[in-house]
Amino acid sequence: MKAKDIIIVALILAVAFLSYRVGMQRAEKRKEVEFRLIMDKAMYEAAQRGDLQKVQSSTSILFLSDVRDYERRFGAPSGTDRFARDFATAQVMAQSIESRLVPISSIATNPTIISKFGSNVTITVEQKR
Repeated sequence: MKAKDIIIVALILAVAFLSYRVGMQRAEKRKEVEFRLIMDKAMYEAAQRGDLQKVQSSTSILFLSDVRDYERRFGAPSGTDRFARDFATAQVMAQSIESRLVPISSIATNPTIISKFGSNVTITVEQKR
């Protein structure tokens, strides 16, 4: 192959790779937006019914998800600006919400909860390795 051919192949591969990455990012963003829309719809309907407990529960899960997502993507902000202070408070609030969640392992081993599902349901817990 000539140098010109190698450059053309490299450019084609680069464009293909970038197109793939953009497509993946759009798919991830779409999933995030779909999730938010479903949660927003559920919260709106709960608010319309006056079910404030459901609104608070849904808001708590969204809030926890947003805090953990920000930490995963960007890390905790440092510094003394307003966002860093607000985020530190948000982390404390998220930890409080997280501490009230029921672990799946306790659901899988609790006979009272399992009996509510009936005898045709099998719950298994697998750990990622």
